[in-house]
Amino acid sequence: MRYLTRTGDIDALREASESYKVTRNQIIISGTAGYQFQPLYKYYDRYRKFIESKGNLTQLKQSMPNEDIPEGFDYKDYSICRIPYSVIKNTIEGFMDDKALSRSKATMDDERYLNEYETVFTKDSIGFFKASIIHENTIKYPLATIGDNVGENECLGHLFGMDVASENDRLAIAVLAVYPNHCKIKNIWTTDRASFEKRKELNLTKLTDYYGFCVRKARELMQCYPPMRSHPMGAYFAIDKGGGGIAIMEAFHDTSKLMMNEQSLYEFRDPDNPKPSDLLQDGDHALWMVNFTGQDIRNEFYYGGRSLIGRGKVKFPYWDNVELERAMDADATKRERFMEHCDNELVLFDTLEDTYQEIYRMVEELTSIIVTRSAAGRTETFTTLGKKNADGKMVFKHKDRATALLLSLLLYQRYLGMVDPVDMLPEELQRKDRRRGHMRMWKPTNQTAIALNRHSGGFIRINQKLHNTED
Repeated sequence: MRYLTRTGDIDALREASESYKVTRNQIIISGTAGYQFQPLYKYYDRYRKFIESKGNLTQLKQSMPNEDIPEGFDYKDYSICRIPYSVIKNTIEGFMDDKALSRSKATMDDERYLNEYETVFTKDSIGFFKASIIHENTIKYPLATIGDNVGENECLGHLFGMDVASENDRLAIAVLAVYPNHCKIKNIWTTDRASFEKRKELNLTKLTDYYGFCVRKARELMQCYPPMRSHPMGAYFAIDKGGGGIAIMEAFHDTSKLMMNEQSLYEFRDPDNPKPSDLLQDGDHALWMVNFTGQDIRNEFYYGGRSLIGRGKVKFPYWDNVELERAMDADATKRERFMEHCDNELVLFDTLEDTYQEIYRMVEELTSIIVTRSAAGRTETFTTLGKKNADGKMVFKHKDRATALLLSLLLYQRYLGMVDPVDMLPEELQRKDRRRGHMRMWKPTNQTAIALNRHSGGFIRINQKLHNTED
């Protein structure tokens, strides 16, 4: 009303005043514009067609052939109000700072900027990972700071990925729960050196070493989410070897920081690449230090991850305020029961709401990844969308969370490539032609897996614990 008064549009002001006299209940739907496959756009598109029809039912049926027209339909009962930043900026003095607006325009990708500031619904993301595909694989499932045990709800265990950073980027850890025919994203945890220093000031951690702090959080995550120790490689934790990865690996070796029932973690035993640590018997050989120096591993990393998502093998959690409240209530009981047995800072100070927010940011990072090819087309570079800031410097979005997720998916890809698919089917659908008393286990299908199975008894021992012998 104030805006119409300022513009001096008497007719619009009179019509708006008359609308207040309506005694029927009014439904107001509000939100931020997003992609055209999201729920808010469906309401927007429906109302837009109502209004554009101007009461012509024939035109309305043509534009909405699969929808029933409401009884007593009157197109004047519907309205759409878009409020882009330009309207607010020109109407309310000082509401939006020009510097903040310029900073957002420089750091946000075009689709997100159009959504947030121009109130425009975009069709899809333009990155390597399409937002529409992620949306198709977004389902309702409960997140919790305490994950399923191996065997609980058919869970086969959890895989972890870590993107290491310190000063400029954030260190991120992704947790993936593996099930017989898919996997679910269960947690994304991030930190940086500034956050670590802040925790020390508030006495939220007793550790003084940054990398030791990060490894302690990784161990706490493994307490909360039992690792998938039946992986044919023997590895369940993938780490980017560059940018501090070696320091993290050495921190996993440090026996002085171990707590009760913990052991050192070493690189997994690879028959094709023997290492001095292979001879050590005082720890778990579960780390995969991923070296991205070759194009093949980068292609497997990005193209393989996209293939898994496109095939519906990776599930993303759906959440809103109602789902978050339900998850927090269910999680509270688990947390109390868990804390009776150990002192876990992660459970004490990191909330479930943080987890949902981190996963949301991870999806944003994932959809911002783009691929550029060299002039000859022989090499590909994967970066994030970038823009020039006011100083003319190119600013790129970070992709730490997305990289951590893709590292965990790299382990999942290797798992799918090294097991017999028949063993992933429900037991009643499996073949019954195996020898009586033969142990049901993940059957290796390539030479690396066969060598691992032959040289390491751990793989067989774990399967003996996890699976019963067939009758």
